[in-house]
Formats: sequence, C-alpha cells, structure tokens
Amino acid sequence: MAQVVDEIFVSSRDPARELFVKKYLPSQANQTQIVFVHDLFDYHGIYQQLGTCLSEAGFAVSMLDIPGFGRSGGGRGVVDKHDEVVDDIEDYLKSLDQPVILAGHGFGGLIAIRLHHRQSLPPEKALKGLILSNPLLRFNNALPKTNGFIYDRLKHPFDLVTLPWKLKISDRSVSEKARLKLSEDPLIREQLILRTYRQVEKLIKLEQNASYLIDVPTLTLLSGSDTIGSVNFARLFTKALDSENSKLIEYERALRDLLSDNENEQVLKDVLQWLKERY
Repeated sequence: MAQVVDEIFVSSRDPARELFVKKYLPSQANQTQIVFVHDLFDYHGIYQQLGTCLSEAGFAVSMLDIPGFGRSGGGRGVVDKHDEVVDDIEDYLKSLDQPVILAGHGFGGLIAIRLHHRQSLPPEKALKGLILSNPLLRFNNALPKTNGFIYDRLKHPFDLVTLPWKLKISDRSVSEKARLKLSEDPLIREQLILRTYRQVEKLIKLEQNASYLIDVPTLTLLSGSDTIGSVNFARLFTKALDSENSKLIEYERALRDLLSDNENEQVLKDVLQWLKERY
C-alpha cells in the first residue's frame, strides 16, 4: 500500500509562491514517476483514485495544486501570468531525482504541452512522456457578446469579474456518485475569472500548433463531449503528433472528467496499459 504524504513546495524563484503537493509513494517505486496538473475548475482532491491506482502499479505520483487553486495560496481561481504557473511546475520538476512523465487534464494538459515545448529543463531533467486528458487547446466559448464591450475594456485590477458561462456538474461526469461528490466539494469551481481566461487564451495561441515539436511518448485521452474545450481541435492536434510516439484513446460516452474519481475504470486500465508498454 502506498504512503500518502502532504507537502508544501516553495518556489526557488519566489518564496511567496507555494504549491501544495499530494504525494503517493509506493514501497517499491518504478524508476519513472508521474507529476499531475489539474484543470481550471478543480484541484488535486478529485483525482485520488488516479493517484492510488498509479501508485499501486509502482509509480510515485505527485499531484500539484497550482497557485490560486485547491490548497495552494493565491487569489482564488486567479492566473495572473501563465508563464509563472509553468515556471512553478518546472521548478518543482527540477527538484525531483527521478525521470518524470507529466500528466494533466484540461488546462493542466495545456501546461504540460507548454513545459515540454519550451525545452527549458536541464537535459538530465527532460520529460520522459506526456499524458494529456482533454487538453485545453481551444475554448468552445468566446467572451460573451452580451456586455462584450465592457469585458474587452476591463483592465487590471478590475478584470477579476467572473464570466457568466459555467461548467455544470452534469457536464463533468455520467456517474451520479461522482456528481454528488463534486457538488459537496467547496474547492470545486464552476466559473472562470476574466483575467484567468485571458491568460489561458494567450497560452493557447502559443501552443495550439505545437504538436510537431512533441518528441516524447504521448498518451491523449478524449471524451465524447466537453463543454469547455474543443475535443475536435484536440483530436486534430493529436493526429499531427509522431505516430510512433503517440497514442489516442477516445471515450464516446464519457463526459469531461476522464481522470477524476468518476468510476470510469476503463480509463485507468488504459493508462496503466500504456505505462506498462512504455515504461
């Protein structure tokens, strides 16, 4: 049985930036470990089943809460600068001794792509693989046309308003048990803040055509529907990857939350099978 440990990682760049880390440590660990980054609407807490499953298979797992989310500090739901988030995660990766597979859902998948693309890790710390769950490479929704004139002109610090469209719990999982758990979790978010939306848009523009630069084994998981990100665009992105290194698995009947505690056992089996084949 894996040991579960809570840690606070302090950035070497800025001591005020702290990341909460939930670690799953098997008694006999694989030489490769997995670092997971959550989406804009959640935090590490809804991925406990994933952490347990991977650690039971022998992989050490670190689940990060990015600043502003979960148990990390910062303004709730606020991404001030997307590069600062990438820098924080890169700083954490540099602190690890073992090779890393970087995994992420939604925005976490976009962060993983960015971190690999910019190639700023030391050679000995280079990523060994990517697991991308519904990577956020294009929003389904643009800024609302209603009051769009106002949204376009709001500047810092007045851009902390929430956008009116929501990620409903009914759009996240087909599992009633999972929906109930989400509805009772005070750290789950259902709306985006304008400043965060703008930062994510900037990052999307940098990475949505970067598939040709991904040269590590990559597993992409796509649901049948996603009310936030474009599944079709993520599929096109994946098909442009090196076919020898890339694997795409689609779940037509699944909703957005593929890797969360949603009783979707087939997804976990597929992830473990891919890891077994590659590592």
